[in-house]
Amino acid sequence: RLPDTDHALAAEVIDAAPAALACLRRLLPGSCDWMNIRHHGDLHLAQILVVKDDISIINLEGNPNLPLEDRRQKAPAARDVATMIRSIDYSVEATFERTRKVRADDPVKLRAMLDAWRTRSIATFIDAYRASLKDARLWPDDPNARDRMVRFFQIEKALQEIDHELTHRPDWARLPMLALLRLIDDKRYAV
Repeated sequence: RLPDTDHALAAEVIDAAPAALACLRRLLPGSCDWMNIRHHGDLHLAQILVVKDDISIINLEGNPNLPLEDRRQKAPAARDVATMIRSIDYSVEATFERTRKVRADDPVKLRAMLDAWRTRSIATFIDAYRASLKDARLWPDDPNARDRMVRFFQIEKALQEIDHELTHRPDWARLPMLALLRLIDDKRYAV
């Protein structure tokens, strides 16, 4: 059950449905020559194992909430990039929520530190990704095209997160709901 304190936020998300749909339509390219590839399908921080200098990506079966046929579908590489960005963002917001409940002495300072970590982490991830992909069909040279596709898939992931949290952890649903509202706000994102 969604906490009473989040009902107004849920209503705001429901009211934003037409804006979300319009945003998704604006983000879709008229045409693109992006290559659809086999992708992880559920790439997030918990799928990355780091031991010394070695990194392993695990659980390559895709999003377990989707039917197998959907998980086998190829997609642009930007989908995995977007889900990792959502994971980094989610970890920041969850840390902020948990920390301010037990230690509310300086939430402004905590927010600034977490926002800096998020920005640095996402930039590092994208820079490493860009450096490893030289084929423009996998990671286009045009930064606007990349940003639009990544944002599209971030919105998709935020919607999946809302569904997941409402089903399994309603008290955490506010995090992806807030993320969705940020992602569809065109004043925050130049499109």
